[in-house]
Amino acid sequence: MRRLMTTVEPRHSPGDRVTIAEAADAYVAAAERRGRKPNTIRLVRSDVRNHIGPYFGGRSIAAVERHEVGEFVIALERKGLAPKTVRNAAATLSAVYTFAAHPDRRWAVTNPCIGVDLPAIPERSEIRFLTVAQVRELVGHVPDGACRDVDRVMILTAAMSGLRKGELLGLRWEDIDWPAQRIRVRRAFTRGVMATPKSRQGTRSVPLSDELARELTALREASRWQADADLVFSHPQTGTVQSDSKITARFHAALDAAGLPRRRFHDLRHSFGTAMAGAGVPLRTLQAWMGHANFQTTLIYSDYSPSEHEADLVARAFSSSRSSSHSEGT
Repeated sequence: MRRLMTTVEPRHSPGDRVTIAEAADAYVAAAERRGRKPNTIRLVRSDVRNHIGPYFGGRSIAAVERHEVGEFVIALERKGLAPKTVRNAAATLSAVYTFAAHPDRRWAVTNPCIGVDLPAIPERSEIRFLTVAQVRELVGHVPDGACRDVDRVMILTAAMSGLRKGELLGLRWEDIDWPAQRIRVRRAFTRGVMATPKSRQGTRSVPLSDELARELTALREASRWQADADLVFSHPQTGTVQSDSKITARFHAALDAAGLPRRRFHDLRHSFGTAMAGAGVPLRTLQAWMGHANFQTTLIYSDYSPSEHEADLVARAFSSSRSSSHSEGT
């Protein structure tokens, strides 16, 4: 019988010498018991294994001072890590300290991560997307092969729903509400794990247009995998989740064949965002459709909102101002 391996919190009493590595292991174990998402646990373990553990090693968690955390951050920057990676590692270390300082543990008295200077996140660069015409050109140049029909409809669905690649790979036929004309996002396949979205906003529904409904219906009728629980965009021969890297390779091949500039598959999501903003969809509605937890993220599409009346408003305002000035001078 296979033995089930579990991680348990180390047996320490308040005031005992606990290393950062031991506290981090206990924090991860507690996070797993609280039901944190597998991908979140994986990222925390990565921070501990690759950054926190190698730097602090067997240091007592109560002995580290704030300037040493600052030196840790600088060391990560000097390794050439991205600002977001550095900030994530510092956030994980801070969470370990918060866990360690709990009254039931008191392995640490203070959190030396508080107040440490962190690298700034560069401002978001200009988003890249495909126009509606380019999306249709792309779909027409999907390479032949076993996955051609699946690829065609998956590209269309990404561009016409804004679903992320992982959400598309996790989509099942039961998630398509044909009568209500909605696609319901309930799970995503990310880094080898099928899980529910990491935030409440990730669980959502988006409109299903008549065109996309026809394409999805035709795909289902031609597929061997038609049961409600089957994946919509599974590999047509096995019914299993497709290889992420192979999807990307075929996507790039279609771009090249269509003579279009290289784009990421994720840019199809931006194509949806810009198209919807350009069609006049309110940004708050677009936020809900795209599953953005923060409205600031949705604001990147504000530049693509209709603006045909804005120039008239400016002209009218200045025209009124000129008339008023002329009247005062006479």
